[in-house]
Amino acid sequence: MQHGLLAITTLIFSFTIIFSQDTLYISSSIGDFTDASSISSSRGEFIFVADAGTNKIYKYNKECKLLADYGGPGLGKYELNQPVSIDASNGLDVFIADYLNNRIVRLDYNLNFIYLFNFNLYNPLAESSKKIFNPISVALLSSDELFILCDAGNYNAVRMKEFNEIDIFFAQVSDKVINPIKIVRGNSLDLWILEKTSNELMNFNNLGIFVKRIKLPESLKPISLTYFDKTLLILFNTELYFYDLEKGKFDRSYFIPELTDLKDINVMDKETIFISGKRKVYKFNLTEQ
Repeated sequence: MQHGLLAITTLIFSFTIIFSQDTLYISSSIGDFTDASSISSSRGEFIFVADAGTNKIYKYNKECKLLADYGGPGLGKYELNQPVSIDASNGLDVFIADYLNNRIVRLDYNLNFIYLFNFNLYNPLAESSKKIFNPISVALLSSDELFILCDAGNYNAVRMKEFNEIDIFFAQVSDKVINPIKIVRGNSLDLWILEKTSNELMNFNNLGIFVKRIKLPESLKPISLTYFDKTLLILFNTELYFYDLEKGKFDRSYFIPELTDLKDINVMDKETIFISGKRKVYKFNLTEQ
């Protein structure tokens, strides 16, 4: 066991905690990707991988067997151009941030096309301050509200209702995000944004109202974020931190050896974590550590 001492600062108070750090070992891996930019799980049995290099979405079962794929490079309805974020967490749909095509694609969980929302068609009818470009991350709340982060334009975060209406722009003023890299669902009525420049997690409710922020260790640079069972998991270059939202503190961490070019993280169930590198997606079983 290794022990570390970290000073963690929140919006309201500061405190110091001590927790143990174990090592996270790979149990198996998936695929031979070009750029496995994003991963998401569904129903506790499927894992979905967005490969921004091949412009395809892949579906695997829990045993890492390939079940289906979707896409290919292009501008058409069944094609993608740098899919950089994916969310399949509701068990019914797969939402994709199709970055260079400037749109959100909706599939069913068998990767059959349902619908797309094209910001290139939305923008000419929108006010200049409300045009949207280049979606980088998507998160679906259980209330069928889709939240989207964009890396260009005047607004960084928006809410879409019923996949046909953009009705809220948020994270703009005192709670403005500067360099957001991922948005995830928390409980049924809130969401979290990983902010890279300020090295913190920002919490909003489903109306886009700022709630609080959690400061991350200054010595570590965040890569990605996921949520599972009242816990936030923050992926760094060589470490994985767990933040218990009920206790309001970091309570454990893992060292991740021998992996480079880490991209994303997802929790399938209380025993199974997936972490994507550029070329492969790695499966970790916590009960075997």
